[in-house]
Amino acid sequence: AAERWLHHMQQALDTTPDIDDDSKIKMMNFFRHTAYFLVAGDELKNPNQQMPCKHAAGKDNS
Repeated sequence: AAERWLHHMQQALDTTPDIDDDSKIKMMNFFRHTAYFLVAGDELKNPNQQMPCKHAAGKDNS
């Protein structure tokens, strides 16, 4: 999902001539960080997750 969204964001930036190249790079870096942050957060919400996150490892949940 993240890669597909990033593809669309890159296409949008490529077709917007009013944004300078340096700003486009900064925006894509932000979009990349945000996309993977959201995907990772969504995966942590999944109760059927096979492997707990590193913060949950070794904790007693009782």
